[in-house]
Amino acid sequence: MELGQVLDPRGPHVGSGGSPTYFALRPLNVFPKHLKRMGVPDAAFDRIIGKKCDRLNVGRLLRYSHAWFATLGSLGICARGQVNRFYSADICAEAYESATGIPTTKQDLAERANRIWKELRDLNIREGLDDSYETFPEEWFGEKGFKDYITGKPLTIDQAKKMKLDYYKEWGWET
Repeated sequence: MELGQVLDPRGPHVGSGGSPTYFALRPLNVFPKHLKRMGVPDAAFDRIIGKKCDRLNVGRLLRYSHAWFATLGSLGICARGQVNRFYSADICAEAYESATGIPTTKQDLAERANRIWKELRDLNIREGLDDSYETFPEEWFGEKGFKDYITGKPLTIDQAKKMKLDYYKEWGWET
């Protein structure tokens, strides 16, 4: 969640992503169900959790969590986990189509959410707020800082930088 606050183009919003990582130490085998519900393309699963659900790429997961949040927000659906767990990308597409009369698939809706997030990023860049403003607080690191989701070892600045780079790569953005 904290990485999402650093990388959110709207600034440090609370709960701007939403994923199983919000609840510490959820087993990785519950992630595929959540990824499917969010409408994450099957091709991205391996990049996020590995073929055997044996690793977690937080930066790449966050890219889709941010897009999911944009989808929910654009439809007026609360993004809190206790609420959004009752929705899926398919249900959101059906709701959009019902409200607008515009035929819409979950892929169409995902593309619209992607445009929302890219537009927010482009507006920031236009105003001079590039990725150099996305900095990590020193308190995140060291024995009292954040821990790696899988190993439980203290998070390093290099790991956080890689998460940021992976996030940008998954969006197809330059850094």
